[in-house]
Amino acid sequence: MKIGAHIAEVSELWLARLEKTSPSLKVWPTLTMKEIETVFRDQKHRWLAMCKMRSAETLVRYNSSSGSDCVNSFDEIIQEVALHGAHHRGQIALLLRSEGVNPPDSTDFIPALRGGRL
Repeated sequence: MKIGAHIAEVSELWLARLEKTSPSLKVWPTLTMKEIETVFRDQKHRWLAMCKMRSAETLVRYNSSSGSDCVNSFDEIIQEVALHGAHHRGQIALLLRSEGVNPPDSTDFIPALRGGRL
């Protein structure tokens, strides 16, 4: 659960940077599976709205977690969020297997959509 909550919160952190608001959670929050699902469903609509408002090349100024002034393009931020989530979903699958539990057939995004898991 902890890694899933972390994935949700890092996505929330990037959305807050894009929306120029304060993130609502900490980077390693404690959330139930239902809370994680709720966060992801809310974020889905916010990410879609953000994609409609910005072009890939739009430069985004923000402060890093360490307080540094940073600038990245919107497409770089999208890649960061996607790759960060993929990295940690792989970790979750590995942890499940190490406990003798078979993870879903795929931890990839599109197969999860096809399978109705998202």
